[in-house]
Amino acid sequence: MYSPVGFTFIFVVGLFSPNVWVAVILGGLVIFIEVMLLSVVARFLDKYPGIRKSGENIRNAMTKLLEVALLIGGANASNMIAPGFGFFFIAGFYLLNEAAGRPIVRMAVGPVGAIAVGIIANILVALGIMSVPK
Repeated sequence: MYSPVGFTFIFVVGLFSPNVWVAVILGGLVIFIEVMLLSVVARFLDKYPGIRKSGENIRNAMTKLLEVALLIGGANASNMIAPGFGFFFIAGFYLLNEAAGRPIVRMAVGPVGAIAVGIIANILVALGIMSVPK
């Protein structure tokens, strides 16, 4: 599986190089070799469509896991900011986002909602409508 940063062998070269200049030279060489090997790897994966499908499934699973983790993290943070209101605000924000056809990327719903809850809670505390949670 190739990522935007290559196969990440360059990190190993950088970590084990004795100084910066050797790391730069070896790093450039490693990136060059990785790019040249990319077509070989692509041809290999074309022969085995099952490997490609499993890679796609793993990538989709990692994305889903991040979406859920950020959503639950945002809900927990919001619930700490404004107990009761925060969790339901995030849940409602997520449902509205899905009903609207996802104008905001799913991964961003939790963090953006937590920021919105923080701003709303600060305004409510400043107006004296809400007390600071303990």
